[in-house]
Amino acid sequence: MSIFKWNSEFVVEVEMPLQRVWEYCLDFNNWAKGDKRIEYFSCDTKLDLGAQVKGKIKGRPTFVTILVTNFREYERLDTLTKAPFFKQETTFIIEEMSSEKTKLKQKVHVSSPFTLFMKGFYEKHVTTHKDLFLKGLNS
Repeated sequence: MSIFKWNSEFVVEVEMPLQRVWEYCLDFNNWAKGDKRIEYFSCDTKLDLGAQVKGKIKGRPTFVTILVTNFREYERLDTLTKAPFFKQETTFIIEEMSSEKTKLKQKVHVSSPFTLFMKGFYEKHVTTHKDLFLKGLNS
């Protein structure tokens, strides 16, 4: 692994139908629950390939833009987030295991010249995001 790249992946199986998991994943209110730095997320169009999701950063007049780079309903959502000296590609893949069981996989790939110094932050952020996401999904 290069000092400029960082990758993470988690897979979890949940006892709920695929449609409910997918709808939870696409609800912007749930996106904000998984990232304490963001006040809210919004999108001016239907969430689909090419859509731009805006995240309002708490306490600042700025937004982060997330571009949907792949969208297959009830299967996959890929996003790209860019900022100066930072790029994050995130993939959510869901798979129906049975009518009441769904597998969710999340992959995160970060490229930045600051990765060596920020690795601990990225790891903590992804773990916190996963924990908050699963807590919300199971509530």
